[in-house]
Amino acid sequence: MRVLVAVAATEGSAYGVSIWLDSLTGEEIHRDPAGEFDLANLDGPLGDLLVRVETETLERGDVKSLGCHLFDLLLGQQVWERIKDVAKARGDQVIELALSWDSDLYDLHSLSWEAMHDGEDFLGVHSEFSVAVTRVVADAPRCPCPPSVLAPARVLFVVGADLDDPDIRPGAEVMGLLRDVERGQGAVNAAIIDNASLRRFEEKCRHFNPHIVHFVSHGELDGSGRGALALKHDDFDESELVVGERLMRAMRTAEELPLLVVLTGCDSAAAGEHMDSLASEMVREGIYTAIGMAGKVSDPVCRLFSRKFGHAINTGAPLVDAMTHGRRAGLQRQEERAADDHAWALPSIYLAPNVPTGYAPVNAVNTVATFARVKQYGLTSDPVFCGRRELTNLFDRVLDRGAPLEVLIAYTKDREKLGKTRLLHEFAGRALRAGHVVVMIDDRSPDKSRLPSSAVELAGAMLTAIVKTRERFGLPEIFRSAVLAALERARGVSLDLDAVPPEQKTSLLLTYLAEFKDVEIEEEAFGAGLRPAISSDLQKLIEDARDLDDESIDVDSQVVVVLGGLEHWGDACELLCRDLLSANGLGSVEAPVPVFATCSFANAGGTFLELASVEAKGLAWLRYEQLKALDEREDTLAYEWILLHPWRSDEPGSLEVYAPEAEPPEGEPPWEAPFQRHICGIPSRFGNSTFYAIATTLEEHGVLVAADDDEILRSYAAPERQP
Repeated sequence: MRVLVAVAATEGSAYGVSIWLDSLTGEEIHRDPAGEFDLANLDGPLGDLLVRVETETLERGDVKSLGCHLFDLLLGQQVWERIKDVAKARGDQVIELALSWDSDLYDLHSLSWEAMHDGEDFLGVHSEFSVAVTRVVADAPRCPCPPSVLAPARVLFVVGADLDDPDIRPGAEVMGLLRDVERGQGAVNAAIIDNASLRRFEEKCRHFNPHIVHFVSHGELDGSGRGALALKHDDFDESELVVGERLMRAMRTAEELPLLVVLTGCDSAAAGEHMDSLASEMVREGIYTAIGMAGKVSDPVCRLFSRKFGHAINTGAPLVDAMTHGRRAGLQRQEERAADDHAWALPSIYLAPNVPTGYAPVNAVNTVATFARVKQYGLTSDPVFCGRRELTNLFDRVLDRGAPLEVLIAYTKDREKLGKTRLLHEFAGRALRAGHVVVMIDDRSPDKSRLPSSAVELAGAMLTAIVKTRERFGLPEIFRSAVLAALERARGVSLDLDAVPPEQKTSLLLTYLAEFKDVEIEEEAFGAGLRPAISSDLQKLIEDARDLDDESIDVDSQVVVVLGGLEHWGDACELLCRDLLSANGLGSVEAPVPVFATCSFANAGGTFLELASVEAKGLAWLRYEQLKALDEREDTLAYEWILLHPWRSDEPGSLEVYAPEAEPPEGEPPWEAPFQRHICGIPSRFGNSTFYAIATTLEEHGVLVAADDDEILRSYAAPERQP
């Protein structure tokens, strides 16, 4: 139930308050036109409290006292009882207090209305209702609010802080949203810009067209009192404060403005003396919903807020629910000292006037089918993916139908395990979550003899992968296959699929294809006609998929082919690279089929691939990109992800959760140093027994501290805490 609390300036410094049950009949239940609400003279207790908030010198009980004062100013006990009675009569479990005033009422922006207290408890942890406090920017444009976007929503993380910044912990914040995605349960397609500059942010907006932008950066008021975020210069050495006007200009390069902007930088919802907050400014400039922090927020609160808020976005929950649970999780962490720290109350949500109550920016209705497919492909059991953001950006260009890049091949130069298979799986899952149809030849099996090594085996492997894809998408496995026709001609033996029952057709076809390992044919002649046959079968695949009654697949969906371990493919690798791949990938001008592949130059088949990479230089449609050891910044992000969100249980200590100590003992080296010496940028060394032995030692030295996030959230989810 939404309750509109409208505040308007009256004579002098006074404000009038009107309260409406606008989600029902528009009944006005309170009006104070006389202006008893006056912030001009703050010499009393409230003034003293605000000074202590400003100077960060809060005393025991201050936050409760502040909350009670704000509650009495805006609502009062009589009005609050009336609101609760209506909610009970309707059976509503969520009460949204929508505070509405013009953006130039600067005194109102800076007050922590989210900390209101009714004398018994903070409204944010009310025992009977989930109470959400939102801020409606009354003078923002009244454009119709757009419908929810169908999952997966494109979420852009803009990390302006250093990856090892102890005050923000970008790894923890980003992982708050991505952890569900990694487990196959998220409704987002995420991209990350680390060390983000304004130019890099603008370029990514133009190509990625994000639905949600999540800034992970320091925020502050600039010299003129305007809210700003700290982003990097292009050389990464220093930062600059970027005000809302410049951020909005960058976001307008996308096809449409984002539906939601999240500003987890400190003071991003704090107002200057003569300015509204950065979050409010963005709503005035056309963003429908913006979330900011009305002060300096602690790392644990940000972690918990991001996890609960991210989970709500992933599941398509209304924004009000997401904010309520995110804030309550932050308060839950510090219940015993909630009267001393109001960090949990600082996340503030600003809305345009026409954003309806219960609005959810993401419609997750189609995620069940997507998750099922991700699981069918076997892409949910790997550890958290970390790093490789430049490669991820290139892969996004491969998926972009407007970009010329159609084929991306990631390679290593040595035998070190740098995560080629993990990368293959990550990108396959990324394509699925983006609404594409994936055909995959995987190299996860240690038996590399199962990979194609000749033209006819390549044809059989491609058709097998296509048949499996059709099965995963619920399409008829048996179809008029040009590849099958070519194989039948080469072998001189036709496959009579009409002679067997329907349930046996696929098994018979796969058996037929497997037998080509022992068949001798004229490879060169066969290979010459293979490309149009593969292209035809792939085009038929996407046409049939688009005919499905499946909202996750639309006219922009493509077939995406992912191929692993090309160095083990022998003659099939040369055929693929020299004759099959083109400026349209494995497709045609009308229906391009982008391709992503992995390989190593160190293995037996690597010599040809290395020469091919040299020949490919200068081609706009083909890119070879070296997979190197993670650099120190990527390492740090990965440590935080794994320490805060363990993914395995077969190593001693792997179920423990750690966070860097904000104030480690004097003389102790940086917490990352021993991990860097052990990992050396090699992903396969993450999360092993040595990794957790280092974590245990660092905890003993007071450099890492046990993080109780999961226990807090389990307690938060207990029945007595439910609304």
